[in-house]
Amino acid sequence: MKKGQILEGIVEKVAFPNKGIVPTKEGKDVIVKNCIPGQKISFSIHKIRKGKCEGRLLEVLEKSPLETEFPCSHFGVCGGCTYLSMPYEEQLRVKGEQVKRLLDACLEGQEENWNWEGIKGSPKVYGYRNKMEFTFGDEVKDGPLTLGMHRRGSFYDVVTVEGCRIADADYRLILKTVLSYFTSENVGSGIRYYHRMRHEGYLRHLVVRKASHTGEILTALVTSSQNPWEGPAGMTEEALVEGFRDSLLELERSGRLQGREECEVAGHTSADQKESETEVETVSNPLAFLHLDPTS
Repeated sequence: MKKGQILEGIVEKVAFPNKGIVPTKEGKDVIVKNCIPGQKISFSIHKIRKGKCEGRLLEVLEKSPLETEFPCSHFGVCGGCTYLSMPYEEQLRVKGEQVKRLLDACLEGQEENWNWEGIKGSPKVYGYRNKMEFTFGDEVKDGPLTLGMHRRGSFYDVVTVEGCRIADADYRLILKTVLSYFTSENVGSGIRYYHRMRHEGYLRHLVVRKASHTGEILTALVTSSQNPWEGPAGMTEEALVEGFRDSLLELERSGRLQGREECEVAGHTSADQKESETEVETVSNPLAFLHLDPTS
């Protein structure tokens, strides 16, 4: 077995954190991330150290018998979820086995006996997240602006996840509205996302939080302090951020959000203010906006 070698195998089990164990014909187990027990996969060896081998997933050749559900159109492309194709009971079983193995390793030397009581499921199978951090970027090099999650296995490509099922409808609507605003003719052409390698660009992240009991929503736009546009500016940066705010306030006014309807702006930093110096006014309104402007 050598680096770069391409092999095939069936995932025997998955250890924490998300490390698939794949036995090979050579008699060694290879660790491959982002796979599910029972899948037949192809992978390339990319690290051999101290008798341990790690591989990079290339392709799922055959689905696992555990995979019976595909509720999200982005599953397999988006890197946000691994187990969503399995029924929730199977997800709990796989995760419970991982937790128990960790506890076994920690507690096997103690004198007192301990009892494993299993893992408790959530009352929400979908739409359970109370925070999502979406990234601005493009899905292909020099492609149109996208806003969402990183493509599975990619450091750069970003997939717009309008149909994400781990976030509820308010998150999906906010994501769609923000992307539509920043790609609209009113904003002007050439607005730049922040390129992590070149350290150039403006739009970085969209962070959305929602309080499950009150329905309050906080939306934070994270940018750099650079010029938003590649070419001539269609408006001032202040007008750009105000337009972002107003596009989301309109969702409240029209009653399209499931959260409470009254809202005000909580705080807005100036363009030259550092993130560490940002102070946010505490308010009780359900939809608040904060524009963070960290140094690049």
